[in-house]
Amino acid sequence: MPFSNTTIPSIPNAALIATLNNATFQIIRYCSIFIFLFGTIGNTLNILVLSQSSFRSSPCAQLFLFASAMNLFVIISGLISRILAGWGADLTATNRFFCKLRGFAVNTARPVAIWYVLFAMIDRWLLSSTKTERRQMSSIKNARRAMVISLIFATLYFSHVIYCHEPYQINAPQKCYGATVVCRYVADLSFTCMSILPLIPMLVFGLMTINNVHQSHNRTAPTDISNRATMISTHPSRLRKRDRSLIAMLL
Repeated sequence: MPFSNTTIPSIPNAALIATLNNATFQIIRYCSIFIFLFGTIGNTLNILVLSQSSFRSSPCAQLFLFASAMNLFVIISGLISRILAGWGADLTATNRFFCKLRGFAVNTARPVAIWYVLFAMIDRWLLSSTKTERRQMSSIKNARRAMVISLIFATLYFSHVIYCHEPYQINAPQKCYGATVVCRYVADLSFTCMSILPLIPMLVFGLMTINNVHQSHNRTAPTDISNRATMISTHPSRLRKRDRSLIAMLL
């Protein structure tokens, strides 16, 4: 009798758990497709627009361009395996080479895309500054240097994924995951830090850019025409519609 009392309530609980697992599985299966489609279309359009000749001289536009390229790479390399997993055709879950390749690619490219957006915000802060020295630091050379250094750093920083990730993992969020507890802890912590920490300087530089824009508007609103002409001539970057549009995209 006590045995029947303990097993009878477990039947609806097991059914509820199975229902929730199936609902979660279906959501992941179909939401991944929508995210893949919209993400691919959006980043492709960004690449087509920002690769035009009118944006090639803008460091911010170049940073946005490569950030979109990185995001597109993450979507293709990361979501395709998730979509295939919904139909039991995920090669990363069974193939050691594809498991390590996907883990390394996603863990490296996603933080790099976030850093590129951070660099773009720093560039807008420099360009919107009233100080000539800071505006001169906004250049294509510095933007490319920052992109190369950050990409090399991320490649070295996440190199442990190549060693740690293995297929056929059971008690893990994914079948392709860290093989040991230490590997999982290091991978999760490093990925979280490199993806979350840049949000703080993003907020800081965004607020400072807003402050620079407000200062620029106050300085370029004199009462007479002669002062207006003087202020405009001392800060020609304010006249660029392209730069104002890029600042608006970041803010």
